[in-house]
Amino acid sequence: MKTTFLILLVMFTVQASIAQKLPDFSFEDVNGNVINNQSLTANKPVIVFYFDPFCESCLEQAALISKEITAFKAITLLWVTTNTDPENNAFKQKYFNNAKNVIVAVDTQYQFDTWFGYSEFNAIYCYTSKHEKTKSFTSTQSAVILVEATK
Repeated sequence: MKTTFLILLVMFTVQASIAQKLPDFSFEDVNGNVINNQSLTANKPVIVFYFDPFCESCLEQAALISKEITAFKAITLLWVTTNTDPENNAFKQKYFNNAKNVIVAVDTQYQFDTWFGYSEFNAIYCYTSKHEKTKSFTSTQSAVILVEATK
């Protein structure tokens, strides 16, 4: 019994430590370019949003960030969806048309849960400039909370 508990504890600890770094992932942006953790700017905080372009709370989050986009100028904002609909491009144009730090990507391999853990839409993962995870959220958050979560 103690051995089983010890093994489970070690496995959980190892998994928890692995999950704290930005995982190795591979998505495609709205133009078909590969986006992975190596293609992101080094030494720059990252916020990953798991969204759907038809999800009301996701759109609410995008609108909040869009209004405060200057607060995120030093942060890469990666919006990831499994929806391959052309609506993804419209989402980018509507909320982040001129924002060079925003990437809208599609998880064509349906591996988001494998890389980031089980997630439902409007999941948010915040990483520091060293790409270490600080916080995650499952609901709409203010710009202040999200920016602070990358420090």
